[in-house]
Amino acid sequence: MKPTVLFVDDEPAILDVYRRKFRDRPEIKFAPSGTHAAEMLDDESELALVITDLNMKGLNGMDLLRKVAEVSPKTLRYVMTGDPTAQSVLEAKEEGLVHHCLAKPFRLKEMEQTINGALEKYEG
Repeated sequence: MKPTVLFVDDEPAILDVYRRKFRDRPEIKFAPSGTHAAEMLDDESELALVITDLNMKGLNGMDLLRKVAEVSPKTLRYVMTGDPTAQSVLEAKEEGLVHHCLAKPFRLKEMEQTINGALEKYEG
């Protein structure tokens, strides 16, 4: 079984774009909220990467990444944000909570390269 990638964003339009882009990649799963993603953590046998939006209603990106770090410490944790210099992002990086920060906006090709690179890193 291939390692899984979990992509989390509470904006339906963004999630739909990524669903269409990665429809031929069954190892990439999607969650419409941090809460839904947290519920999925137990279902994934080998979670290689979580990419989450930072600002979401309910369970936000940082709280989700804390949970991921607790449940699956080997999982790579990436955050998407419009402000990669935000104090919360910098602190999370210092704590080791976030492995990589993706600055919005970005191109689909960049996201694909990011995912492929993370899977290589995880498997290597």
